[in-house]
Amino acid sequence: MKNTLFSALALSALASGAHAQLIVGVDAGTGNVCAWHIDLATNSSTPLWNDTDVWGLACDDLNGKIYCNDGTPMHVWSYGSGPSTTNLGNPISTVDGAAILFASLASDPTTAGRLWGGRNTNSATNPEGIYTIDVSVTPPLVTPVFNPGVTTYDWGGLGYDPTSGKFYMCSDVAPAGVGGGLFEVDIVAGTITKLSAYPAGQTDIDGCEVIGGKVWLVGDDAGQVLYSWDIALGAYDAATLLSPSPFSETFSGAGFAPSLFAPSSPLVYCTAGTTSNGCVPAIAASNQPSVSAANPCVISVANVEGQKSGLIFYSVAGALIQPWSATSNSFLCVKTPTQRSLAQSSGGTASACNGAFTLDWNAFQAANPGSLGNPWSPGDKVFAQAWFRDPPASKTTNLSDAVEMTYVP
Repeated sequence: MKNTLFSALALSALASGAHAQLIVGVDAGTGNVCAWHIDLATNSSTPLWNDTDVWGLACDDLNGKIYCNDGTPMHVWSYGSGPSTTNLGNPISTVDGAAILFASLASDPTTAGRLWGGRNTNSATNPEGIYTIDVSVTPPLVTPVFNPGVTTYDWGGLGYDPTSGKFYMCSDVAPAGVGGGLFEVDIVAGTITKLSAYPAGQTDIDGCEVIGGKVWLVGDDAGQVLYSWDIALGAYDAATLLSPSPFSETFSGAGFAPSLFAPSSPLVYCTAGTTSNGCVPAIAASNQPSVSAANPCVISVANVEGQKSGLIFYSVAGALIQPWSATSNSFLCVKTPTQRSLAQSSGGTASACNGAFTLDWNAFQAANPGSLGNPWSPGDKVFAQAWFRDPPASKTTNLSDAVEMTYVP
């Protein structure tokens, strides 16, 4: 259904570059909801499971799974599987066969099945630090990959930034003279760098996840503020969101699941202009695009005036509703910057409304690997619109309505 008016909230949600979905969990106890999905655009939340506590949490969005640990045992929840998880057993060290307890979990959103754990218990064979977790076997097998040689961090929260290859860690305690807070961990350089103390008044934060250049910090208290650290600016954002948890507990975890609850179909929005011959173009997309290009995705524009030159252009910056000009009945529906497809003819009959434009989205992206937004990740959004010649109209051009597409795995 085409929407012609938007509330400020709806437009704000459309304007987000990715379908921002933070997963938070706490150790609320069996029978209580222990994990929630949060839409960062609206702060609305959806309960996920109630059969296991959350100490650490990490999402494998490409495989549609969320992992957590309840003390030593690890569990997995598959998207859409209801309120229950599957117990994977105790993670086992590849060094000596010991069961390994993690304080936190992290994942790489760009690589299916790539998980890590943060360990705050020290032993000669399984020291404190970061471990890889192989969940392709049951029970999972773990291998140490970073041992800082310091045993006074608590590794309460762990997140991974695929852009920089660095980890971010919440630690309520730290070496003498350093103090707790948010830390950057570079396992290649072998360094742990304190970025900041926790926000004022906070001393206990156990959930940590990186989403779109921000590190989200999730505490374990009821209705606690969700804080975000802007990596580029080196500062905390103004906090406006709250945790949905009604429980004040001991542990909390955080993850990123952009394709969980993503719209099943592309969404048409904004208002098409009426052309000089009374045509009202209508845009549509056949499917949500997929990172693997498994879904056929064709953008089509019907009811275009015949024999007109035009093109389809798109943005990843968000939705917009802005008059094309002071006298035009068309609207620009996508934010800059934008990228254009090649020009094409609408075909059909001049002055009639039987022209059309089409764009095979997957083929266009394959032919243009450096195009705006490419390479794509699950949850990335595309905002597309058609432009075409209409000499008698204002600015001698006209515009269709727009379509919002959300990338799925």
